[in-house]
Amino acid sequence: MALLVPGRDGHEGAVMDTPGPVNPALVFSLRRVTEGAACAAFNWIGRGDSQDAGRAALDAMRSAFAEVDIDALVVIGEAPRGEAPQPQRGERLGRVNSAFKADIAVDPVEGTSYLVRGQTNALAVLAVAPRGAMMNPGPAFYMEKFVTSAPARGKIDPGWPVEKKLATLAEALGKDVSELTVFVLEKPRHRELVDRILARGARVALYPAGD
Repeated sequence: MALLVPGRDGHEGAVMDTPGPVNPALVFSLRRVTEGAACAAFNWIGRGDSQDAGRAALDAMRSAFAEVDIDALVVIGEAPRGEAPQPQRGERLGRVNSAFKADIAVDPVEGTSYLVRGQTNALAVLAVAPRGAMMNPGPAFYMEKFVTSAPARGKIDPGWPVEKKLATLAEALGKDVSELTVFVLEKPRHRELVDRILARGARVALYPAGD
């Protein structure tokens, strides 16, 4: 999964080296980066070794970045000790002489525990923003992630209550709320959220970890 994040005007310390629309060819090249990591990790499905799985995906991701015309600075990466390898914060990937200067958040294998147990829902993840526009939230930073089909693009306000988000999403997709399924991590802190989703009529898919 690759995500391009637009810069924010007035962001403190933002350099914004690359204003304007992004070249579609670059987007396609970034897709090859995540595909390379995913293909390398595939060989480690069900083998129980998160370190080697993560290392293989990371090596493949670095190699793929070397073929992309981008100067990418790792802002979010660097897994905690004992977890699968990730690029280090401050590491430069791609080509340092490229005119496209970017910040990136990267995880060659998000959901390593799923992968090594032979389960689904592991991803190779990459997010890209103009240089200086990406915040490093640090560890233990919770966030709500919204991923859906193109018709709902730009129609959901993150600050809305979940009931309004579900109604707006259903309308954008031409569905009833009862046809929606929401992925939620099965954590005590999400109990109220789950109850509200169910009360509105949508389904809930509960997972212990992952995205």
